[in-house]
Amino acid sequence: MALKIIFYVLTLFILDAYAFSNNSYLITVPATFRPGMAVNMNILILRAKPPDAAVTVNATFLIDSKRITTASGQFYAGQTGSLQLQIPSEGFPENSVSYQTTKHLEVIGSGGLTFNETKSRSVKFVKKGVTIYVQTDKGIYKPGQTVHMRIVAVYPSLKVHTGKMTLTISDPKNNKLAMWKDENTASGVVSKDFELSSQPNIGKWKISVDIEGQTKETTFEVKEYVLPKFEVKIVANSYASKGNGEIRGTVTAKYTYGKNVEGKAKLSAYFPCYSRECEKYELNFEMDGSHSFVISKERITKLYPYSYGDPYSNNYGYQVVLNASVTEKLTQKTYFGEATVKTYKSAVALKYAESNPKAYKAGFPFQALIEVTRPDGSPVPNILVSVSSTTYPGSQELSKAYTSDENGYVIFQRTIGEDVTSLNINAKAKDEFGEEVTLFRRVSKF
Repeated sequence: MALKIIFYVLTLFILDAYAFSNNSYLITVPATFRPGMAVNMNILILRAKPPDAAVTVNATFLIDSKRITTASGQFYAGQTGSLQLQIPSEGFPENSVSYQTTKHLEVIGSGGLTFNETKSRSVKFVKKGVTIYVQTDKGIYKPGQTVHMRIVAVYPSLKVHTGKMTLTISDPKNNKLAMWKDENTASGVVSKDFELSSQPNIGKWKISVDIEGQTKETTFEVKEYVLPKFEVKIVANSYASKGNGEIRGTVTAKYTYGKNVEGKAKLSAYFPCYSRECEKYELNFEMDGSHSFVISKERITKLYPYSYGDPYSNNYGYQVVLNASVTEKLTQKTYFGEATVKTYKSAVALKYAESNPKAYKAGFPFQALIEVTRPDGSPVPNILVSVSSTTYPGSQELSKAYTSDENGYVIFQRTIGEDVTSLNINAKAKDEFGEEVTLFRRVSKF
């Protein structure tokens, strides 16, 4: 009886397979064979003579007529069974993965059903019989350091390869600088160390592992030694007032990984000036991570240009610049840090809240919020604020004292007459040193 071969390509889970079949049997087999793989053949006998007779199936895998593996089993009509071909891990002919090398899967049936099938071009043989793992203790190395590596190879059956392997290390210019041939251990894990020179080629290095003609490459990087950077910071009070005009702070110098920097440091303080060389106050000190400093009010006053007056004379805020330089002891590298501090007359500031109405409606109560803060914006509670309001025309003045709440707010209220065209608000307060600050705002009607 003539036999017809039907080839099926199954893509479920990216699994290729093919089949032998006619109206008497169906056999499916994976389309790709690998060293060390257990090939499962699913066999269904559709009919036999007599119907209850056993059918013996023999399967043989050959490469260039060399028998690689064989298996046999008995099957019965109407029952699905399987036959397992165990592909060895080694011992294959030369060029066994070449397309020109013939691979055969021969399947022969006897007993209750007789057939003889051979699949040739449909069989694919992939030599990747092992998965090679290469591990290094880190991915980036410095000149002079030692590269520690471990290699292990595993077959698809999860059996560890204990045969020979060859290791090669190449630099970025593809110079081979180390080779270990025919290495093996009973455990299958091969460990090696490679010491880099003090002046190696910088860049990507390559570890090549060859096992049974299969090669795995892994890279590691060699970088030049970069001196650790450090950062210089100045932390100081954000403002100084006439009642307490000194500037207190700390200069810190730390490496990016947190360690203290040792060396020499210099702190400079000055008011910015543009028409002449600025007068500076300079302080030199030894640095070991941090150093605290105090600049007195008298020193700050002397720094301010005499012709400009007193730096604590108003509440606009004159800016004092603080510069710090730290020179590291070992490398003599210098880094810098900067901060600013403003001087004010009073340690309290009054602000007409932005949420207040921009105008009032005559004949209705008017309400406004006054903020009491430090010059840096932090609220000041329990400060006495005197607020006087004058309406025009007529110059009718009302005065009242308020105390700022816990959030530094004062709520001012006044009823405005129908004939009033404008309202002037004057507020004043004193800081804990008796220095006064004032606020003025004019409000018109809608």
